[in-house]
Amino acid sequence: MSSEVVVCTETCCSSTDTFLCVKHCQRYVCYDHLQEHHRSYEKEKHDLPKELRRQIQQRFSIYNRLIDQTKLDEQEKRDIEIACTEIQRTYEQRRRDHYQLQTEGTSVLESLSTIKDLKGYLEKLDVAIEREQQRERVYSNSDMPVNIKLEPNDFMDDEDFNHNEDNHENHTISNSLSNSRSLSTENKDNKSDELSAEEGERSDTNFSDINDADSDNEERQQHTTSNSDSANLKQSVTIYRGLCPLTRVGLFGILPIHNIRLCEGKSSCLYNHLQSFHHMTARSAYKVCKAVLKQRDPILTVLFGSEDILYNKHFHIACPFNEDAKNPFECQPKYIYKAPCSSIISRLDMPRHLRDVHHVYRTSALKIVAEMRRCSKNSDKNQILKLNPTLFDKHENIIEVIDEKSNTRMKQISLLSDISNDLFFEIFDYLDVFDIFQGFYNLNQYFNYLIINRHICFQANMLSLKPNEYSIYKNIILPKISCYIRYLSISDELNYLQIILRSFSFVNLQSIRLYNVKLNELKILLQYCKLKSILIDTNSIQNEKHLNEIFKILFNQQLDLRSIQCNFYTKLHFIEEQYKISKVRKVIIDCECFSSDLIVLISQLPELYHLSAYINDHNRECMEKDIDHISESKSLRSLILHIENIDLNRLLLIFSLTINVHILELNGTIDFDINHLFKLQRKYTSFRYMKYKFLFLIACYIIGLLFFLNGFLLTRRVILQNSVGSIPSSIPTEFNQVILIVIDALRYDFIKPNDNLINSTYLNQMPFIKKLLERKSKQSVLFKLIADPPTTTLQRLKALTTGTLPTFIDVSYNFIGYEIEEDNILNQLKENSYQRNISLLGDDTWLALYPNIPFKHLHVYPSFDVHDLDTVDNGILKHLWTVIDDTQHHQQLSFIIAHFLGVDHCGHRYGPLHIEMKRKLNQMDEVIRNITLSIDKSNISSLLMIIGDHGMTQQGDHGGDELNEIETAMFLYTNKPNYFSLSNNKQYTVSQIDLVPTLSWFLHTLIPFSNIGMMIIDIIPKEQRYLAMKLNFEQMEIYLKHISLTLQLSDKIHELRASLHTIFITFDRERNLTQIENLFNEFKFELQTHFRRQWSTFNIFRIILGLIIMLLSCIILLFIYFEFSKQSIDYKNIIFTISLTLIYFAISFSNSFIINEAICLYFLIQTIILITKMNIFKKFLLSFLLFLTRIFLICREEQQPYCIDPLWLLSKSSDTSHYFLPFMASIAWFIILILSSNYSYISYIIIVAYWFNISHTLSIFYLSVIIQFCFVLFKPSHIDTLIYSILIFVVGYRFSFVIFLQYFIYYIIFKNNKNNQSLPLLLSLLADYFFYATGHQPVLSQIRWTAAFPTINTPLHIYLSLIINSLFVRGVFVLVETFSGQILNIILIRKMIPKKYQGNLLKHVLIVDCFKLLMTSLSVFILRRHLMLWKIFSPRFLFQLVGFIIKCLFVFLTMKLQK
Repeated sequence: MSSEVVVCTETCCSSTDTFLCVKHCQRYVCYDHLQEHHRSYEKEKHDLPKELRRQIQQRFSIYNRLIDQTKLDEQEKRDIEIACTEIQRTYEQRRRDHYQLQTEGTSVLESLSTIKDLKGYLEKLDVAIEREQQRERVYSNSDMPVNIKLEPNDFMDDEDFNHNEDNHENHTISNSLSNSRSLSTENKDNKSDELSAEEGERSDTNFSDINDADSDNEERQQHTTSNSDSANLKQSVTIYRGLCPLTRVGLFGILPIHNIRLCEGKSSCLYNHLQSFHHMTARSAYKVCKAVLKQRDPILTVLFGSEDILYNKHFHIACPFNEDAKNPFECQPKYIYKAPCSSIISRLDMPRHLRDVHHVYRTSALKIVAEMRRCSKNSDKNQILKLNPTLFDKHENIIEVIDEKSNTRMKQISLLSDISNDLFFEIFDYLDVFDIFQGFYNLNQYFNYLIINRHICFQANMLSLKPNEYSIYKNIILPKISCYIRYLSISDELNYLQIILRSFSFVNLQSIRLYNVKLNELKILLQYCKLKSILIDTNSIQNEKHLNEIFKILFNQQLDLRSIQCNFYTKLHFIEEQYKISKVRKVIIDCECFSSDLIVLISQLPELYHLSAYINDHNRECMEKDIDHISESKSLRSLILHIENIDLNRLLLIFSLTINVHILELNGTIDFDINHLFKLQRKYTSFRYMKYKFLFLIACYIIGLLFFLNGFLLTRRVILQNSVGSIPSSIPTEFNQVILIVIDALRYDFIKPNDNLINSTYLNQMPFIKKLLERKSKQSVLFKLIADPPTTTLQRLKALTTGTLPTFIDVSYNFIGYEIEEDNILNQLKENSYQRNISLLGDDTWLALYPNIPFKHLHVYPSFDVHDLDTVDNGILKHLWTVIDDTQHHQQLSFIIAHFLGVDHCGHRYGPLHIEMKRKLNQMDEVIRNITLSIDKSNISSLLMIIGDHGMTQQGDHGGDELNEIETAMFLYTNKPNYFSLSNNKQYTVSQIDLVPTLSWFLHTLIPFSNIGMMIIDIIPKEQRYLAMKLNFEQMEIYLKHISLTLQLSDKIHELRASLHTIFITFDRERNLTQIENLFNEFKFELQTHFRRQWSTFNIFRIILGLIIMLLSCIILLFIYFEFSKQSIDYKNIIFTISLTLIYFAISFSNSFIINEAICLYFLIQTIILITKMNIFKKFLLSFLLFLTRIFLICREEQQPYCIDPLWLLSKSSDTSHYFLPFMASIAWFIILILSSNYSYISYIIIVAYWFNISHTLSIFYLSVIIQFCFVLFKPSHIDTLIYSILIFVVGYRFSFVIFLQYFIYYIIFKNNKNNQSLPLLLSLLADYFFYATGHQPVLSQIRWTAAFPTINTPLHIYLSLIINSLFVRGVFVLVETFSGQILNIILIRKMIPKKYQGNLLKHVLIVDCFKLLMTSLSVFILRRHLMLWKIFSPRFLFQLVGFIIKCLFVFLTMKLQK
């Protein structure tokens, strides 16, 4: 309440105790009146919806009477004659509006509707009633049917016809369709501005008596008749109703070049119809109406010549907001919504465009359009319209406020007709005319209008037509749009072209690609078409006379021709002409010609800019007879020559005629000193000699790649120093005999006792371990041992003996054993004064790592035959007991190493789920039982250590960092009672490198110098732990002093180091042992974590230098080998290809995408197939074949458990009782080999026999491979035979089906897409995809090493072992199996693509791969500190690197074989 006294506002009430009536009237009233107002408010609130519903029903009955269906049909029947499609769409819109309002009214009248909804619907109904009443007034005031959609024709071309405007306004209403949609079209084939400007000045050319007679008649009328008679005559022309004569081309002299569209010939107001529907100028429409009125024959009467302008260029006008976003008028707002706008709109649709797109108020939009009419009248035709900026008041707002929530009209599109026409036009530009008709024609009249009545620049691809497709072209497509086809590709193998040329006229054809064309058809096309570009590839025209006749037409009659590409499969000869009128700027000759004829050609074309030719002067009898008049070419800038058998002087003569050439490119065979050519280099902006150019650029790229690899692939600093000194005498020798049993791939759960009774092939298969842990808990202990990746045997053995962390690149040395030069346990035992004897049994990798160790007992065996489960293990068991007994008998200090391989080989061959794994684990359990019994019986102190170097995946592989791969076991047993104080009820986890100082303690030797492992204190007796930790810390102190010079240590490490230094060096024993152990373990954790994070440093300078060199090489390769010709390039296809390429490159920067890369590649390939211009059946077939390959995709660890591998695909069982898969695979390969050539069927038969387990076949196969290799050395063209033989063997029968599908996918792609601009990207994607489809993943653990180690159980093994077991052969087999997709990618290109296309296509594919590897390199550099760098990004990078190198080798081999 106010502080002042307020009296009640009700009459006759003077109460001062007032309140504000908030709900009703917003006045101050007394309490009694306030209650009365509240009751009135509630009553009105209750009665208002009823009143609104009553008004809605009343208004809707009025609306139904206005839009009565019978009346609507009659009006539509009358008005459809004026402008068929546009009026029909108007009536369709009216019916849709009526149906929508009726449906909405039914829902609004329900009791649940709010007052706001009722008021909103009532406003819509009022607008609809007003619109229909306006239409009703139009029809009631005119006897003639009126096209209420048209506007006054104020954009007339000729001022002489301005008097028709008033008459035309009587039949049109400009604002009647402000809320209805009209069809906007854009004519891209308008005449040039110069021709339009000359229209007003050019006098009409009279080809009949219409104009002359009419003009004489009009002169007589001016003298003999009154003005009213003349006005009546003009009115009779403009209001004449009749059938439109423009139903086909040629009537009244109207040709396709006039760009006048045709109609169905229905009755209408002809003058209006010709301007509104056919977009004719007022002058030309007047002529046609006059001729029709005088009943002239449209076929015999010629009103217009080919130079006359009939099309009204002002029918489409630019949006007034086309310059910038600012408002061109001095009013509000300052900026226009969705401006600048580049739309070119029909003048009839401009008001609607301003309202729908820019949200201009209706009255403002009409005012702007009126101003545009006024400006167009007062300005020249070529002058830009300058609108009056003061058209509106300064404070007037012309843009309506946009409510995004209520603006559902712009967000929801329920009908195809509501979609913008421009969107359909963009779609049509991507499609071939056959696809347009097949997909859109005859859907409805709206689409028919879009396709036929709009002058689209159609492109027709009539290559490889089937009979039914040809029938569709002949009977449906060409009769309707042949005169509008601008780009045509056709093959005349079945004489289709002859029939087509007899029936149809291609008068607007600009570019044509002809294959297998005949002479007569080619002449017809050249005589009747004005071409700008032509490609001819045929072997049907080889007569020299006929060829000269064709080139004469091309050079002297085709004046608009700019580009020629020809291949006649014969040598060309050019006759010198006197007239040089040709404007050809680009010539590509794919067939041979003589140098003299090339000189004639250069002289013949004065405007030639680019020339590519194949010169071969072989068998040329007289070289000088045809060069009478030599003239220079001043316009030629680019010259590409493939030369064979040409003389140097002849070549220099050609160069002398091309004085302005900037880019010179040569390839072919040079029979003279090449230094003469390099002297020319300074004369050209770009001098290219093709023989070594591509190789040089790839070499530059590889150099950059080497710089990158050198800086990125981490290498740990190696300090070649040994620990020196001796063990203090106060430390006693713990054990006289230490036996180290290494069970390769012993996963932790293989040995760990499991209380759950699970029937498994690997769980609880070593029961003796469990028995020892339970009965002799103080003499045995079990640890979980964590290995550092990569989990390959060689790197694990190195870590087990040196105590260092391996680098990622060390995995490459797994199959190439190299001597370890760093300090290690064996080297310390060798130098130790105690002279402990060392014995080695089992894996020969140890001997490769430590060749200088004097082993007392040495029994090693080859380790890489993974099919052999028992040879190594049985060899160890044969000698192990003798070695143990010998050392025990002589009571010597001994160290026995026995490395068993059976479990690892069983995993590689069968996997852990096979019954063989149970047998091997039981065997190892028995070995441990026997060794412990032997130890217990001996009198010397002994220690048995059972360890695994790494684990294995569920598929039996290893090498990566999966949990199953890095978790292995360490079991300790000693015959000393009560030695271990740990409880076996707990699980203990230690790092594998911690075993090194612990083992050194047990062996009573110094710890290796570079060791970063820390003592496992828990297994050392308590009274000796202080000395053990002190010995370990002293070794670490010495090492840290050296390594800290290049590797910075953290403050935390320095702090802990100082504390331990105080304890151990200054003999600070004030702290108890538990505190020292805790401090020691903390130091151990911090130090190893720091080393694992910073164990090496990236060389940023080398990485960036390498990336820059790679980038520059890629850019140069791109601009040199990808031709960007305006005549042939499809910019939309290029943009689409680049977009897909960038999407694919983006995969390299996301670990989630890399994990699912196979599916990403599948999506990209399917997208390219969908967009590629190809037969629909072929698209479907390609997509289906590609879909089948998904069956063979396998899962990564990160995809599990949501992704499950098919057991039949990855089963490693050798059970061949079911031969269905080998049988089907043999059929698949047989089909491939029949379609291929140069293959040895003997190898195929031998491999199939091997699949069916026929004895001695494998050795025969190896012999055949050796023989084929010898043939390849003498004849490299047989390389495919060798590759196919190896490929069938290493891929195996399971993945042979993928090769079968890959072959047919490539066959379909290559059949009609040799020149597709996205083909290089597609081939590169396919190569990567088939890497995954053949069961691979870019993970080290999923490399199928079994391809390198097949089993040979024949007598020939003795003679073949030296070759077959060599690392080179093994490496070749693994590489061919792993990268079979990349290898077949190149081989199938060579097999299926003609030789003339092979070179460029292979280079393009390799360039795409260069960019791909560049982006992958960039991604691993940017993400070099990413958590998943070494798990996901780096393995993928290495796989792509190896695949790229293999691809390069095969590409250069292919290019070499072509020569």
